[in-house]
Amino acid sequence: MLGRIKSLLRDQIGMPATVVLVAVGLLAHLALTLLLRKSPTSALGLLAPLGLGLVIESWEIWVQYRDVGLTAPGNDPVPMIVARHAIDVLKMLAAPATLVLAGTLRS
Repeated sequence: MLGRIKSLLRDQIGMPATVVLVAVGLLAHLALTLLLRKSPTSALGLLAPLGLGLVIESWEIWVQYRDVGLTAPGNDPVPMIVARHAIDVLKMLAAPATLVLAGTLRS
């Protein structure tokens, strides 16, 4: 469902990709912490944006390269492709990690 929200915000509303990634990561974090009845500053909530980010970005790599293959001529090197998608996962972790860090420093 959060993957569909990401597509809706980015493709149909026209929000910048970074804003969408940060928002989806924060929503995933808050959803997991509410589901587990933990504080929003709980580090356990970081598992949601991390897992979701890995699933979404793996899916995007598969969809993008399923017909031509990762190593087809003209493609970027595989480490660069993986790094580009790993940066997107880190963007999804940015807001939740800041929230957890702020909660830790406040305690």
